[in-house]
Amino acid sequence: MRPLRRKRSKQNVSDSSSSSSPSGSQSLDLNNGPIPPKSPRLDEIAPPPAVSNTHFLDINDDCIDSICNLLPLDDLCSMGRTCKRLHCIAGDYFQRYYPNNHVRIQSFRRRSVFYMYPDEKYVEDLKPFIRNVSIHEYKGSACVKYLKENFSVNLREIALHGIHCELNAAHGAQIKDQLERLESIKFVNCSVGDIYDCFLKHCQKLKHLGIDEPIQFNGRVNWAQQHFPTLESIAYYDEANTNRADFAGFLRRNPQIKQIACKGTNIQGIVFQRAKNLDFLILCYNSDKDFNRIFKLLKVYSENSETRHIKLEFKKRLELDHFHKIASIQRVDAYRGYLVENLQFPEIVASMKQLSVVQLRSFGNVSQVYVKRLASSLSNLEELHFTAQDMALSFKNLIIPFCQNPKLKKIVIFSKQIIYRCTKSDVADINKVREPLDTESKLTIYMEKEVIVSMNFKIPDKCKVTLKPLSELKREVHLFDL
Repeated sequence: MRPLRRKRSKQNVSDSSSSSSPSGSQSLDLNNGPIPPKSPRLDEIAPPPAVSNTHFLDINDDCIDSICNLLPLDDLCSMGRTCKRLHCIAGDYFQRYYPNNHVRIQSFRRRSVFYMYPDEKYVEDLKPFIRNVSIHEYKGSACVKYLKENFSVNLREIALHGIHCELNAAHGAQIKDQLERLESIKFVNCSVGDIYDCFLKHCQKLKHLGIDEPIQFNGRVNWAQQHFPTLESIAYYDEANTNRADFAGFLRRNPQIKQIACKGTNIQGIVFQRAKNLDFLILCYNSDKDFNRIFKLLKVYSENSETRHIKLEFKKRLELDHFHKIASIQRVDAYRGYLVENLQFPEIVASMKQLSVVQLRSFGNVSQVYVKRLASSLSNLEELHFTAQDMALSFKNLIIPFCQNPKLKKIVIFSKQIIYRCTKSDVADINKVREPLDTESKLTIYMEKEVIVSMNFKIPDKCKVTLKPLSELKREVHLFDL
């Protein structure tokens, strides 16, 4: 009986030892301690959980829009060629951040269309999203068909050149759908007597109307007899004062207009009488005589009206005496014209404390001393525009004197000649000038894209200067030189 008991006790000990192991995965050896567990076989290992990969098209539109913000225009066009959704996203971004998108149609010949392309070749890739079209030869059905096929949904601005409208002409009726979406329409050297019956009566959302050098019309000018409830601005350039438009009646019927650009002394005289509470008044002159003829009325208007901003534009070079008159006009805060190559000119400009926008047409054989004096005299300058093709100074010597002004926010250079006069180090030198200034905003310089590409300059994040192509510059509504 004893051996039997002894055998049972060993069995109990072994059972208790196995039950006392923490997880049952390792056993106890009385002599050598715990026995390590056996490693599992490869076929017994459970596979890791599958990781779900997010496709680019699964990202929402806001994230894709942020990615678009990092792409140059060429890459944006490439992205738009991949699929319809990305094409729409690229087009929407293109419209919002490249407001200077446009195409100029020179002529229609034998079923072919001759373009004058912008310098940035985005027309073919993003053609459905082009907002501005200028047509210099209107060829009836050929033009209508082309507009419908290529610029139907997103077209917002159209400029028509040299159309001789006939009474009850079907030009506008053929593109009625496009006209109903338009926000801006411009007529250049057109017979404007019946543009209302042809075009304007279809423009239900019109905000900007432009008429430049209208052809004399002996009948009734019916567009001036209408009320346009959505119209915000008008540019009316009738230098010869030959058109029989009742412009005073037009302003009386449309008191909601807050921006007027005009040329011609008769038209300007009417504006001084009828529009005394504008946001912007732009007065354009082709000769000294026109300015002298209207100067007294303009000075009285600037002293007694509530118009916020007055801009003067001159197509020809003025004498120094005229700037004494301009300086006496209180509300002039923008000037577009030529420089007077006289050392007294900066002193006259210095008396115009309110001058904040300057657009210069010429920068010929002026010295660097002259540029420095001019820059120091423009103490409140916020915007500086260059359209000169005859710059003798280098890019750095021309720009840096103006960059020392902490209020300067934007420089626009329309000249391609600057490509031969700027280097990669020039932007770094401009940044060194801007760094010690007490300003948080960056200085934005707009220029031709090929100039920016040729500089091959990568702007660091903390740089106070940024370069942008002209396609990202918002165009002025009253300009006709598209």
